[in-house]
Amino acid sequence: MRFLTHQLGTKLREERKRRNLSQAEVGEGIGTSSSYISQLENGERKPSLENYLALISFFGVDFTYFLNTEDNDKEIVGREIKALREKRGWSIGELRDRSGVDFFRIGRAENGEIELSKEELERIADAFGIDINYFFCRYEFNVSRIINSCKSLGLTDNQIHLVVEFINDCLKTNKL
Repeated sequence: MRFLTHQLGTKLREERKRRNLSQAEVGEGIGTSSSYISQLENGERKPSLENYLALISFFGVDFTYFLNTEDNDKEIVGREIKALREKRGWSIGELRDRSGVDFFRIGRAENGEIELSKEELERIADAFGIDINYFFCRYEFNVSRIINSCKSLGLTDNQIHLVVEFINDCLKTNKL
């Protein structure tokens, strides 16, 4: 949990500085103090759900922006590659032959051990006959990122279920 708190703080500081805002301005914008923002940025404190929602609203970013990690993304993309490969009945060797991506890199990516380069993902997408954005725009990909973000905030399973249910309701009514 300490890593995610530190990561949130680092991304918060970067975003605040990118927008040339002071800690006091951000604190005022979300109804807290500059010392609270300092504690968040230094990884000394984890925000409440209410304050986290205020932060993402203040900065106009999506729910996972401050908490998303490459590890989550590479694991999800790796699972997508494996699922597509197995759906087509291909071995890793067949995907290698069709894409030109190294056999061992494909296997390690499918296991979430490494992140493939954009060029490798493009070649794999071409082999499957899909757009590269398929790996990043899927509903399951985004829901998984949101669930991981909720967990890093310390939400209970019931609270996470309510968040996902809320998102599903908004998607059905085109409110997102």
